[in-house]
Amino acid sequence: MLLICFPDKARAEWTEWLADTELSYTYQDNINHSMFSAAEESDHTWKALISAGRVYQLGENTRFFANALVDGSVHHKFGKLNQITPGVSLAAQHKFGIGPYQPWIRGSVTTSHIFSRSRIRKGQTVTAGLDVGKALHERLDIALSYRFDYRNSDNSQTIAANKLLAAGIDPGISSAVYDIKGHSIGIQFNALLTQQWLLLMAYNFRSGDIVSSNEPGLIPNINSIVDAIDFDDALPGWAYRSDGNTHRYSVDANYAFLKGHAAFNVGYEYIESHASQFTYRNNLLRVNFNYRF
Repeated sequence: MLLICFPDKARAEWTEWLADTELSYTYQDNINHSMFSAAEESDHTWKALISAGRVYQLGENTRFFANALVDGSVHHKFGKLNQITPGVSLAAQHKFGIGPYQPWIRGSVTTSHIFSRSRIRKGQTVTAGLDVGKALHERLDIALSYRFDYRNSDNSQTIAANKLLAAGIDPGISSAVYDIKGHSIGIQFNALLTQQWLLLMAYNFRSGDIVSSNEPGLIPNINSIVDAIDFDDALPGWAYRSDGNTHRYSVDANYAFLKGHAAFNVGYEYIESHASQFTYRNNLLRVNFNYRF
């Protein structure tokens, strides 16, 4: 993307610094992503994120972003899901002309390391994405997105064959539950209701690996779709990986204040995943506070 933009080298320079913070609260009614409603577990999560970086102006309409970030989460019920995730993010954005109605394109890549209290969840993640967007009206814009996500687990423990057989599981199956990857496409509409209120509506479709956890007695029922399995040290039962599709629908209301430096956000998200004939659903409520320095 940088090559086709032909930035004006005479204007290329580092410009402003970026610094952002975020505090959030989330409630999920199926945090273990169980495909059986009787086995669903709920939890409350508090998260904090800090990021800092700088912008490099490659040309009049082209910018490069470099950020370092760290986020952490604390769970009310399942404490072993607590984690800290430091990482770095690089992005380049180009706008095709001057004016509010010109389209733009943005490419990005983020890599991070997961330090978790859960043995099977420790590892590394990489996400690469491409976004294109355009203002349709002075109060309405649209963005299309593509993401490739990859996660590699540090877990190297092998479950004893007798334990797998006792649970009705093939003893030759992999234990790399969190070695996952997937492709996503999405669409988002942003509607400016007033000078301070912004309404965001989005849909995302992902095809790839799904991780769920269930009680041992339920595992034999889904044995045909399991690609990897391990004892879950953070949630009840066994964690297993399978291939499937996920639909995400979300709506958020965002209120900006302090001259645009701060924002308060309330959102709802409905998640539905399918693996063969099995389905799991998750309702997510979130409240966020953001401050940009």
